Amino acid sequence: MFVGGIGLATKIIVEEIPDPRIDPYSPENILIFMTGALTGTPVYGASRYVVAAKSPLTGAWGEAHVAGLYTYATGIKRTVPELMKIAKRIFTLKRLFNIACGITRVDVMLPRRFLKEPLNEGGAKGEVVELEPMLKEYYEFMGWNDNGVPKREVLEELGLLKYVEKLRIKI
Repeated sequence: MFVGGIGLATKIIVEEIPDPRIDPYSPENILIFMTGALTGTPVYGASRYVVAAKSPLTGAWGEAHVAGLYTYATGIKRTVPELMKIAKRIFTLKRLFNIACGITRVDVMLPRRFLKEPLNEGGAKGEVVELEPMLKEYYEFMGWNDNGVPKREVLEELGLLKYVEKLRIKI
């Protein structure tokens, strides 16, 4: 299941782009404008849409959100674990797309300021982000290997194995 605008946009891009290594400016690159589940309903602040494509800036996945307030107005009841699994499926499919675009762990970066300039105030005053331990913990949490490649059992659990072949990547 791919829920919401970003979920559907992720699925469409992965299924419809003929080769993730295409030039982002190519006419074969798809620019998706996708509405959220509550767009057009009378729920105040619920309108949301996402724009997604292979980014010319990064050469990998790119998305931008315009969001309002998300509520339970759909009447669809989901548990937190179900919502977490849906999110994990979406982020893992985006990761597969980025791997197919040639993005590796060394390409995962935060702005220099986060890594070099200590915070001036707040509870983390004087601290900088330590990227490597953070990546290691995130990859473990997601069920990806040390290089950020999703493990086979995670892809099976999430129903994403078919995309490995489509994207022509090795796991």
